[in-house]
Amino acid sequence: MRIAIIVPLISLIAPAAFAGNAHYPDNQPPLKETPFMALPLGSVRANGWLLKQLEMQRAGLTGHAEEPLEELNETSAWRGGDKDNWERSPYYVRGLIALAYTLDDATLKQRAQKWVDWCLAS
Repeated sequence: MRIAIIVPLISLIAPAAFAGNAHYPDNQPPLKETPFMALPLGSVRANGWLLKQLEMQRAGLTGHAEEPLEELNETSAWRGGDKDNWERSPYYVRGLIALAYTLDDATLKQRAQKWVDWCLAS
């Protein structure tokens, strides 16, 4: 029964997926067309089990990492300081941005924005 529901859905989605990407530029010839479409940030919403996992992540270390981890404060070289210029900060920020926009959480977005602003201004 599930297959009967999924197959028509795939047949409706598949042509649109290969019709080009309205959000980002596609590969140009002679490169092959990109079979997957990158979606705009925040366009995917979690629910059910995944939403619960993301909420636990927000309540846990990702949501509060800047409090206990000295590497993520204003002394980080990734924010203009003279400490930690290695990989911790950008990995943290990448996860923070994804979490903030998937949950549409204003506090996390604000926390992520200071990192983005500094990177763009530097």
